[in-house]
Amino acid sequence: MDIYSLRLNWDAPIVGVMQNVLHYQTDTVPAVDQRTIAEALIDQFVATVMPDWLPLISPTVGITSLSARRMNDTGGPTFTIIFEAQGSGAGPVETTGIAMDIALAPVTFPWQPGHIYIGGIPQGMIADNSFDPAFVNNVQTLCNKLKLPLVLGGGAGVTMQQVIWSRKTRTARKIQEWVLRPKPSALNRRLQPYP
Repeated sequence: MDIYSLRLNWDAPIVGVMQNVLHYQTDTVPAVDQRTIAEALIDQFVATVMPDWLPLISPTVGITSLSARRMNDTGGPTFTIIFEAQGSGAGPVETTGIAMDIALAPVTFPWQPGHIYIGGIPQGMIADNSFDPAFVNNVQTLCNKLKLPLVLGGGAGVTMQQVIWSRKTRTARKIQEWVLRPKPSALNRRLQPYP
């Protein structure tokens, strides 16, 4: 089985570039080349997950590209697809330094969770150091989508599941639960949000 990183590159006011790094594991050893897998992963993610992600983001923040590459064994080349889309949330960005933290609870030891940080939150979604309940419901919808396996088309012939990847040990751990943290989180050192 192979592990692929999927990087979402965002352009945001003031801070410039934000990046989300997700990792996906194939269900079998792929019979096709890395480029086919990487491109199919990006295509399937854009088709199934981005429609639930973009409404969480202010229209003043936009995604500029997605990149994918194999992480295990000897790694592999990075494949990037230009994908320009603005967030479709209601209004300008609240602040680019605050985010919704989705903690990824692993199934096995080590128990350190992974994280996904949703930045570029529209104005009005944070009040009294808490998130708007409707916004939280929309993030839960995104989490439910992230839990589903991505069935890759384009000749790839594999299914991929999101995992937690450790750069230190170069191993993947399955995710038991996607947990929404109730309080806003600072994004000051969270450009690559995985352990």
